[in-house]
Amino acid sequence: MAAVAVPVAAATAAVTVPVAAATVVAVAVLAVAVVVGADAPPVELWAAEEVGRCLVEALGARLVKPGEGAALTVELVRGGGESYEIEVSRGPARVAVRGASGADLRDGAFAFLEKAVGARWLFPGEEGEWIPRLDELRLRPGRWAGPKGMPYRGLHICGSPHHYDKAGGMDGASAL
Repeated sequence: MAAVAVPVAAATAAVTVPVAAATVVAVAVLAVAVVVGADAPPVELWAAEEVGRCLVEALGARLVKPGEGAALTVELVRGGGESYEIEVSRGPARVAVRGASGADLRDGAFAFLEKAVGARWLFPGEEGEWIPRLDELRLRPGRWAGPKGMPYRGLHICGSPHHYDKAGGMDGASAL
C-alpha cells in the first residue's frame, strides 16, 4: 500500500502500557501519521485529512510521513465487509480503519475520532465542532465493527407492489 500523508516535521513520543492487565494503551502523541492508498478517492482523502486535523488539534501533535517517528499511525484501508471495522494494536500504537467503500471508511474514521478522541459534530460548520484537548490518547487494543447499513435508504411512495425495501427483508412502513 502506498502512503499518502501530510508531512510537517518529525518528532519523538513515548508509548506506555499500564502493567495491570495491559487493557489500555496510553499514548503521549507528539507525532501522528495518517495513511491511505495511493489510489484513494476524494472521500477517503478527505477522511484522512480530517483524522489528521482532529488528532493535531486534540493532542497538539504534528503530522509526519510514515516511518518518521510517529507514535501513532492511523491507516484507512479499503476492503472488508458491509460496514467499517476499526482495529487498535499496541506498541507501536496503530489504528487500522477498514471499509468496503469510501463512505464506510469515512464513517469508520469519524467513529474512531468520536470513540478515541471524544470529538463531536453537533451541527455543520466550525462552531458545531467540538474537539477536546488531550494530554494523551487512551486506546483499548482490539477490534470493533460498525453497524451494517440498510440495503436501501429511500422512501418508496409509488404504491407499486414492487417495493425495494421488501427485497431487503423489511416490511415497508414498519422499517421507517
